[in-house]
Amino acid sequence: MWLIKGIVLGVVLFVIGFFAYALAVARRIHLSTEYGPRDLLKTLTARNPYFWLAFTGALMIGCAMVRCWPHNELRQIGPGGTVGPWI
Repeated sequence: MWLIKGIVLGVVLFVIGFFAYALAVARRIHLSTEYGPRDLLKTLTARNPYFWLAFTGALMIGCAMVRCWPHNELRQIGPGGTVGPWI
């Protein structure tokens, strides 16, 4: 279960970071007819080895963070508003 939570956390961290990076790059490079949004996405994602390195790193950091959480202190709200150890 911790692996699934770690992957989800890693993906969320990566998407937030990538969105902020893409906005910063898009502001610096004014999109014109020469370079469109598709070219920008191709350059920032599939063709960029740092994209895949950052994605792998975010997944590893997410899994490490979830694995290090003390499981007995985490609580989750369950059915009917009750609190229990469903983690």
